[in-house]
Amino acid sequence: IDLAVSIDPETADALTGDPTRIRQILFNLLGNAVKFTERGTVHLSAGSQPLGDGRHRVSLTVMDTGIGIDAGQQLRLFQPFSQADSSTTRRFGGTGLGLSIVRRLAELMGGEVGVESEIGHGAVFTVTLVLGVANTAPRTAAPSPRLSGLTEIGGKLLIVDDHPVNREVLVRLSALLGLDADIAADGEEALALWQPGRYVAVMADMHMPRLDGFGLTREIRARERDAGVPRTPIVAVTADAMRGEEERCLAADMDAYIAKPVSLSGLRTVLLRWVAVAQPEAAPVRPRIDHTALKEWVGDDPSAIAAVVKRFVESARASVEDLWAAERTGDLAALAAVAHRLKGAALTLGATSLGDIAARIEAAAKAGERAACAEALNDIGPEMLAVLEAA
Repeated sequence: IDLAVSIDPETADALTGDPTRIRQILFNLLGNAVKFTERGTVHLSAGSQPLGDGRHRVSLTVMDTGIGIDAGQQLRLFQPFSQADSSTTRRFGGTGLGLSIVRRLAELMGGEVGVESEIGHGAVFTVTLVLGVANTAPRTAAPSPRLSGLTEIGGKLLIVDDHPVNREVLVRLSALLGLDADIAADGEEALALWQPGRYVAVMADMHMPRLDGFGLTREIRARERDAGVPRTPIVAVTADAMRGEEERCLAADMDAYIAKPVSLSGLRTVLLRWVAVAQPEAAPVRPRIDHTALKEWVGDDPSAIAAVVKRFVESARASVEDLWAAERTGDLAALAAVAHRLKGAALTLGATSLGDIAARIEAAAKAGERAACAEALNDIGPEMLAVLEAA
């Protein structure tokens, strides 16, 4: 199914309204169009016309090449709990509430909804809304996305993807953030390029020929352990934005996850966190307990800080014991729940490193990766002792 979008060039650039409800209307109409179109096209068009008094009538039209709706069915289509016929629910699912919601939202925004259709020839749904004209006074220019924290660090990214377009996009986004990049078409090429300290981060696709992102991560982590060198941040870049995929990547000892298509802001956020970690000379070593984070919760009152720390020590010791108990019984659900609890407490206290290890355990347990759970549990004992000493 092709999705096409067209916007009338005379449409007002900025209008005021309820973006959440307008988005809900579009999701319902486009969702139905895709659901009932086996092949062909779904076309969304939009436009606006001035009404005077600072108002515009906005038209949103969704046209598809799907199964169509006969005249009798169209009469009851916008009633609650109605679909074209009972076989529609059995074949396509749904509650029959979507179009009644669209009609109600359109009416609340001073508009209406209508449909034109024939069996076997698709359908055209049109929604009109009355919206206000926004204030289009010039605004202060947005700050450049280039990050001083990244440009000062310098260095290079290693971008690993078997598709040349994906590599090109990531290279250009990296350049906008002030970072150069080397590229590799798969994990084996990346391993030939990678050396400790050469790259500030690795951006790796998960599904590649010869050696995928998971295999690449295993090889890099093994080489780092053998050489006793700091870990290179590895960011999973994947089109699999399904539930559980992020946990699977983190359980494989990657540091972060970003879904395709990658946006400049998304890449910026990930690198801002992880590139600084990769360069100790550019960022101070994190204390076991960051008192700044704790003071944001309780202020500068020493007695309040002492009380919070005392409660944390008690709960954290119990949590670590619960982690080992869950690991011994093989209860991954309990392991994930305890790790989640410890993670929240540690981050609240400002014990970021401890919180990161707890997050690794949680992700590994949710992904069913027992070996990764055991590896992370080996790290939590020494870190916990250091945090307790600092506390």
